Amino acid sequence: MPRLIAQDEKAESTKKLQIKTADRGIVQKIIRLDTCGWKPKQIADEVCLSGSRISIIMHSPMYVKARDDFANKLESKTIDKESTKEVEGDYVTQKIKTLARDAIDTKAELLDSEMDTVRSAVSSDILDRAGYAAKKETRVTTISMSEKVAERIEKVMGYDESAKYERNRQVKVTQEVPA
Repeated sequence: MPRLIAQDEKAESTKKLQIKTADRGIVQKIIRLDTCGWKPKQIADEVCLSGSRISIIMHSPMYVKARDDFANKLESKTIDKESTKEVEGDYVTQKIKTLARDAIDTKAELLDSEMDTVRSAVSSDILDRAGYAAKKETRVTTISMSEKVAERIEKVMGYDESAKYERNRQVKVTQEVPA
């Protein structure tokens, strides 16, 4: 069993490594796992931190206070039967995460499809979600034309009363082109 040392007797280097706030997600996860009875080694493996880092976190005064606050909050919620949800997380959120994993596995299987259109659609979808969506480029083209041609275009595109009094009109044609 490790030796417990008072905070004022700890080395400055150890104090600097201690957490400053317990609001970070990883610390909250460590608190939940610790409250569930996990051993420090198991927690270290779960959150991908070294055992010594977990030890420093778990023995810092900020962590101890946050863990005790969480345990008290959990105890009060036990009466309301909300403690399981608090520790394990919301069922719906957990289910959506599980379904998302299944969905990406399905997409990965579809990448091996014999149909080119399916492979193309799945590849595009995966790239879009990964942040590599096709960029849309907007081109603006200005065309100078005679009054007579401009009036004909107005008839086709819709009449604009304010354009009637302009002598030299310019018509802008905007076209979106995939990059």
